[in-house]
This record gives sequence, structure tokens and C-alpha cells, in this order.
Amino acid sequence: MPTPSPSQAAPPPAESNRGDRARERLIDAAMEIFSERNLEGARTREIAAAAEQNVASISYYFGSKEGLYHAVFERIASDLRQTMGAQIKEIEQLHAAHAITRPLAVSLLKRLMRTLYIHVRTKDSQGNGGVGRLIVREQIAPTPAFDIVYERAIRVVHETTAILVAAYLEADPKDPIIIIRTHALLGQLLVFVTARETIRRRLGLPPFGKLPPETEHRVRDTIARILEEQAEAQLVGLAACNFPTIASPDALHRVISPIQQDPT
Repeated sequence: MPTPSPSQAAPPPAESNRGDRARERLIDAAMEIFSERNLEGARTREIAAAAEQNVASISYYFGSKEGLYHAVFERIASDLRQTMGAQIKEIEQLHAAHAITRPLAVSLLKRLMRTLYIHVRTKDSQGNGGVGRLIVREQIAPTPAFDIVYERAIRVVHETTAILVAAYLEADPKDPIIIIRTHALLGQLLVFVTARETIRRRLGLPPFGKLPPETEHRVRDTIARILEEQAEAQLVGLAACNFPTIASPDALHRVISPIQQDPT
């Protein structure tokens, strides 16, 4: 076997570690600056300075400013999947075994809502409040970066939540009505990202990131508990009201079905 040339050989461990640290620092800095200025308004020199790196390092590690922007969303997706992965796998396995009863659906949904909210809240309290702003901006005006976070994280969380909603309501998780109800349920959580300044002022709290640790924990736990209660109340209420699902030939399904069958 031919011996690799020095240029082909793997970098020494110390050099590799330095490169990893530099790359992560650039992503950290970019996350906050992109969230404040968006992709077009952010300047590579500002990002490099905030990361204490040479501006040429952005091209070296990511190819371009757009490549760095995509790396930010890869980080967001990876963090979310790491947090939610075990719960998602458990729910998928139970669903495949047709083992999700109504009480279990409620229990799993409450745990999912709490974990998801605490994940978002923890990112905020760690100084990464830009995560929420980035996702909201991409929801409103999606770029190719949204494909990254949607396909790698958001879609599977949404589909998994729909499994639990459908299990409780005895419906198909792919039913358009179930998908919309799932979106409405998750929206109760997302409003604490998109409208966090309103709730901060209504509760008379200091700016986010400046709460004493004990207060931060108490506020976070209270909101998580309320989200659990809201999720359970929503499922119980919907089941009690016996609202229609896709089996009902209402106007919504007459509009959605042809679009789903012919996406062109």
C-alpha cells in the first residue's frame, strides 16, 4: 500500500482540535450575528472578530458566508435531534407496535412538550436567544437553510407529535386535520419564542438572560407545567367535542386533497 504524502496525511490531533474549536467559535458568533442582522446584513469581518478568528477562516472552514449560515442551521438541527432523539425513537417504536393508548398518548405528549420547551428556553438562557429569531425568520421567508433544519429536526418532531395527537383522537397521523391540530398545539410552545417580550413584560420580569438562576428555573418550570396542562386539556377537549377528521367531506379536504395528489 503506498504511503500517503504529507499533504494527504491526517492532521495531528492537536491541530485537528484547534480546527474544531475555531469552527465551533465561528458558528457560535455567527448564530448571534445572523439572528440580529440576517444573512444579507451580517458581515464576515464582524463574525470573525467576534469569534477571535481570521476572516479567511470562514472561507477555509465553510466555503462562504452562506456555507457558514447553513452550518448554523446544521447545529440547530443537531442540537434539537440530540435533545429529542430518545423520546422520538420511543414514540415511533410504540406507534409501530400499535401500543399507544389514550393515557399513554397524554403522558408522552406532556413529556415531549416539556422537553421541547426546556430545550428552547435553555438555549435562550445560555445566550443563544438568536436560535428562536433565526427559525422565526426562516419560517417567514425561507431560504435553503430552512430545508436543513426542517428535514433534520422540525419535520420529525412535528410528525411525532402528530402520532400522539392522532392516537388520542383515534385518527390517522397523516390526516390534514390532525396535522393542523398538531401545528396549533406546538404553536402554544412557539409563542414563548416569538412573543417572549410580551410575556416578560406581563410577568414583570427582568430582560431574558438577566434572571437570577433560581427565578429562571422557577419561571421555566411553571411555563413547562402549563404547557403540559394545555396539551392534555386540548386533547381531552377535542375528543369530547368529537370534531371531524378527514372522514368528513368538508371544504378543507376538498381543497387539500387535489393539492396533495398533484403537487405541481
